[in-house]
Amino acid sequence: MEKQAIFLSLCFFLLQTGCRKSLVRSYYVRVRCEIPYSNTPIKGLRYTIKEYKVRSRPIFSSKITPTGWELVAETDETGVVSSRFSRRRAEGLEFSGRYDFSHMQIPYTEWKTATFNPSFSLEDNHPIDLLVTILPLMNVTFHFKNLNCTGASDVFRYKYQNYDDGGFSSWDYPWFEGQDLNGCVNIVGNSSKRSAGRYIFKWEAIRGGVFESGSDTILLSPETTNVAEIFW
Repeated sequence: MEKQAIFLSLCFFLLQTGCRKSLVRSYYVRVRCEIPYSNTPIKGLRYTIKEYKVRSRPIFSSKITPTGWELVAETDETGVVSSRFSRRRAEGLEFSGRYDFSHMQIPYTEWKTATFNPSFSLEDNHPIDLLVTILPLMNVTFHFKNLNCTGASDVFRYKYQNYDDGGFSSWDYPWFEGQDLNGCVNIVGNSSKRSAGRYIFKWEAIRGGVFESGSDTILLSPETTNVAEIFW
């Protein structure tokens, strides 16, 4: 009888524990903010996670209203911040976060973010790990030079992309194609405002009737150089 009572008490305890767990939704988000080409951490990127009530309405529409619950956090000296929280399970509740870039401590007067979406969604029991990249803006000059020119029939074609400004996401990311350069080229282009980063150049050349091709990566940043030398 005593064993049966213990068994029943244990079953009741497990049942109650299981019920309590099913009534709670757990969330975890980790955000890292940095300058990607140097892995420099950025302090002060803030995000706010809010809870919303979603009410379905006719004709495939819904009404979304904040419940008033929110969580605010920001990256520290390591450029990282993480949040873990639990909320009582209820129908029609959703959570989403939005970045606030206004508090970041960036050592540059002009910059951009290569993070295209300023917000993110959360799902219970699905941890998410997010990367936000910051790029300085700077004046950049391209210098093209045919080092071993054989004459006016030489041809040079090129295209490039900034790996740190979207190119890292996919090789299908758009490439910028330059105009053909002919002959004994030695051209310094006009300075223009661009984002810093690792620029990948792919090129083809015909010199003296011989075809060549290759690729080069040039780091353009305030700490290194603002001149991209493309010599062939």
